[in-house]
Amino acid sequence: MKFEGTPEALRTRSKQVFVLGVEQPESATGLLHRVGRKVTREGGLLLVEPAEDDPVRAAAQINTLLVRQGIAVSQLRIRGATLEEAFLELTHPSSQAEAVDGTEARP
Repeated sequence: MKFEGTPEALRTRSKQVFVLGVEQPESATGLLHRVGRKVTREGGLLLVEPAEDDPVRAAAQINTLLVRQGIAVSQLRIRGATLEEAFLELTHPSSQAEAVDGTEARP
């Protein structure tokens, strides 16, 4: 068994990202990369992977960093996986160990 718990616990266990709406996305992306953050773009928004286990502290640090550099932040929220995404992440074959010959190991 890979997981036992409530649907909410499964969602919480999955990867979360910060969703940012900023005035200068290119500048913000460069700045966040320079301080070691992984950033991707989704439309006009930035998706930033939290580096800490404390999302509230990480959000405050990101916001402070951007604002101090003159980059207005219009949106900052945490987006977790949907229940479906969390389930797929949990059951995706690439997360299973591979046997020595490269075939998928059976539990």
